[in-house]
Amino acid sequence: MIETLAEKAEALAQECLRQCNANIEERADAILEEWDSTHKRILASPDSEKDMAELREFMEVVQKKVVKPLMERTRVVHQQMNMVEDFGHDVGGEVVEKAFRSFEWPLQINMDVMEADRQLNKDKIAFMEQLQREVEEYQKDFQNYSAELEWVKSLDSYAVAGQVAQKIFSLQDNLVRATERVKSFSDREKLFQIDQRDYSDLEVLQDEFKPYFDLWSMAIDYNGCEEEWLSGKLANLTANEVEQTVDDNFKDSYKAFKSFEGSPNPQKVAQELRTAVQAFKKNMPIIQGLCQPAIKTSHLLQLFEDMDVDIDMEDGLTLTMCLEAGMLNHIDKVEAISTSAQKQHGLKVALQTMKNEWKSMAFGTLPYKNTGTFLLKGADDVQALLDDHIIKTQAVRGSPFVKPIEKEVKDWEAKLIYIQDLLEQWLMVQRTWLYLEPIFSSEDIVRQMPGEAKKFQNVDKLWRDTMAAVDENPTVLDVTEIENLLVNFTDANKKLDQIQKCLNDYLETKRLAFPRFFFLSNDELLMILSQTKDPTAVQPHMGKCFEGINKVRFDGNSEIIEAMLSVEGEVVELISQVNVNEGEKKGNVERWLLEVQESMIKTLTKIMGDSVRSYAETQRGKWVLSWPGQVVIAVDNIYWTQEVAEAIEKGNLDSYYQAS
Repeated sequence: MIETLAEKAEALAQECLRQCNANIEERADAILEEWDSTHKRILASPDSEKDMAELREFMEVVQKKVVKPLMERTRVVHQQMNMVEDFGHDVGGEVVEKAFRSFEWPLQINMDVMEADRQLNKDKIAFMEQLQREVEEYQKDFQNYSAELEWVKSLDSYAVAGQVAQKIFSLQDNLVRATERVKSFSDREKLFQIDQRDYSDLEVLQDEFKPYFDLWSMAIDYNGCEEEWLSGKLANLTANEVEQTVDDNFKDSYKAFKSFEGSPNPQKVAQELRTAVQAFKKNMPIIQGLCQPAIKTSHLLQLFEDMDVDIDMEDGLTLTMCLEAGMLNHIDKVEAISTSAQKQHGLKVALQTMKNEWKSMAFGTLPYKNTGTFLLKGADDVQALLDDHIIKTQAVRGSPFVKPIEKEVKDWEAKLIYIQDLLEQWLMVQRTWLYLEPIFSSEDIVRQMPGEAKKFQNVDKLWRDTMAAVDENPTVLDVTEIENLLVNFTDANKKLDQIQKCLNDYLETKRLAFPRFFFLSNDELLMILSQTKDPTAVQPHMGKCFEGINKVRFDGNSEIIEAMLSVEGEVVELISQVNVNEGEKKGNVERWLLEVQESMIKTLTKIMGDSVRSYAETQRGKWVLSWPGQVVIAVDNIYWTQEVAEAIEKGNLDSYYQAS
């Protein structure tokens, strides 16, 4: 065992040494890779002044941040090598070579730095010469920019806006690029540590050009917009956007005119722009009237007919075509057609909005007990939306502008009324079905009312099939597409009304057979009649049928009624026991209850007589405890009345009172 453990310990030690050896090689490779990377970075040629500056900064710190840390890591690797060798493990010649190669690199890096420094001095001269050439080129361009600005200042006519647009925007782009060029010059001058030139004249030029650029960009943009408004299709224009653009340019042109006070040329341009905007404003009634989503081809044709003109709209209608047709002389007709179209459009939007709201409206379903079917829920939300939309639809139908969509509106109104009628009939069926379903689930009721049971089965099948379909696809509009649903529910309600009438007649027959059933509600009576196979089911209702009887006592087989029990627990044995399953009494609860009533009367009559006779013969305390409480009270009152009458007749009432 000791030998086994020793072998395992030796194997484990050898594995640890192999892992250490692998780690030594991995570290040595990483150190050599960093030396090589540093070597290449120092000797790399910079592509720009920024690269050159970054390289110089790296060279200044390379000893501290690269050489020294790498040598420390190299010494750690050698310490690991010595430790492994102390345990007699062969590190390997290749690993040793890698570890010792690192000592050659500090000298190589120093040589690289000296070589790179000589090369960077040459590069600096080249970069400075390049900078000088770029600055001279910029100075020439600046003179051109100044000349172009003077040309812009000399422009005095808004009419040339389209012609000068490219040159003005080109000057703006050049000035933006000049800012970037100047920033580059300043940054490079800082890198080279030379005196920085003054480029503030560019900012002066830009500030001077800005108001002119704002004026002409506004003029150019408006000029382009006006051409588009005049020659473009009216159907592509938006009245509000055109109106906003016209108003903004009218205000801004006035501000520009005021800002160039003392400068006649730009003032003249601003004034001409304002005049052009003012002139275009007279066309706004046409744009406001016809550039609306509500305007359709039919409205334009009606307008042309009212104007008594013929316009070819094959390629689209433009503002220029309208002006040439003299539409400005018929603004009242344009406004009338536009108003009518927008009213019609508003009605269409309102109708479509209602339809969209119904797309997401759905009925809710709720599983009903263990019947395997569902109940309708969430009808209040549907009814609320229905009431709201019927009123809105009727308002739309009553509008004088409804004629183009009158048929669609009437169809939608008919759909809503159908849903309303359907929901009303549906809920009526549900209420009655909920009442009758547990009744006709009883075999006793089915046996006693076979005709009505068959009718209810038909209604029940309709209910289950419909609710299964609604549960699968509850969207209201889809439900209304179920064929003959309203007709079927209306017919079902008629059948259910007939069933209820027959059911009430059936209950009336039972009450007439046993009048004490009048003390029970329909539900209580149905509970008894639906369980005729179980005579004890009548027990909970005995107290309502017989005021003094809380329940009756059956024999062990629940067939023979033996006694009556009061609420207090008094038991009165019947002198004539009632067999509830005998002859015609079986299954006819009213028959054996009549017999119970007769037996009760006979029993109480006999007990009352026996108690009266016993009163005179038995000591009172014993007599009271020998008879039912109600009998004791009745007999006691009989004798008390008799004794009081005798005392009155004999005139000794006071003596009787004292004795009693």
